[in-house]
Amino acid sequence: RSEVQTHLINSDVFILPTLADTIPVTIFEAFASELAVVTTSSKHNPAAKELIEEGKTGMLVSQKENSSPLPAHAKENNLQELIEKTQLLLENSSLRKKIAKNSFNEISSGKFAYKKRIEKMSEIYRTALG
Repeated sequence: RSEVQTHLINSDVFILPTLADTIPVTIFEAFASELAVVTTSSKHNPAAKELIEEGKTGMLVSQKENSSPLPAHAKENNLQELIEKTQLLLENSSLRKKIAKNSFNEISSGKFAYKKRIEKMSEIYRTALG
């Protein structure tokens, strides 16, 4: 665990090009470490859109969707967009620091606390069931 923290502390940007990560805990860790995050957004990674507000709390890389199996699907990541957004954050320190601070504030606010998420899901179920 301390090895992960050491890497986070020594980083400028956190990059998570993932195909399927329903609850990306690593994004929470990056937020808590005040890192700007670049991650993929796809139907297989629905939490990314909930966690990342483009340009405010991170950067989302679109992913080409198709019906191919995951190994072939992996080739469809938008590598160029990933590179461009990462490069932008590395070259623009004020934007990187602003995004990092915003993401830290989001995680510090308790917005993503499990208790709040459970309450939100319960509310959705109550509404759906009438």
